Amino acid sequence: MTADRPTSLFQVLDAQADALGDRIFLNVDEDAISYAGLRERSERFAGGLQQLGLDRGDRVAVLTENSIELVITLFACARLGLVLVPLNMYLRGEFLRFQLAKSGAAAAVVDAPGLEAVRAIERPPSLRHLIVTSAAAADGELVFDALAQTPPVTDRVSLSSSDQAAIMFTSGTTGMPRAVSSRTASSPAGTRYTRRRDTSSPAT
Repeated sequence: MTADRPTSLFQVLDAQADALGDRIFLNVDEDAISYAGLRERSERFAGGLQQLGLDRGDRVAVLTENSIELVITLFACARLGLVLVPLNMYLRGEFLRFQLAKSGAAAAVVDAPGLEAVRAIERPPSLRHLIVTSAAAADGELVFDALAQTPPVTDRVSLSSSDQAAIMFTSGTTGMPRAVSSRTASSPAGTRYTRRRDTSSPAT
């Protein structure tokens, strides 16, 4: 491995933002975000998560449809060494509560349907922060866009290949779902494909 090769998701994004700047990284419906914009918003959202007291190794669940906010959360977690817990957007009731509790999620990022689902269950004690992307937040709930306007994180967390990056759940067809851990070492291999593709001509 060469010394200058990115070894984490946020390092890959930094390299791509430097190289591609205002080129579009992602389109979701009518929304779009550039490489540079994603870097800035993920750094600011990381700052918001940090101000909530979240620290390296804490778990952040995501219960949303595909969205720009989901991708911002992914890179913000990588910047702080937080563990991403992507949940099936259709989870409801006891299955949702089980996965939130089993993962030990300290925060959850939710869209409007996800918010309704979390409000309908007894929240596990570990879940201290509910962050809402696309619905009105009630007392005790937080607004994603407000956190994404926080002063950006400037320090870079040093991660090893054995650090936990994500927790994903199996489908649970024969019982309650099982939690499967993904390590930081799993990330660069997947992002190198993105790096090669994005430095060539834009996909159509």
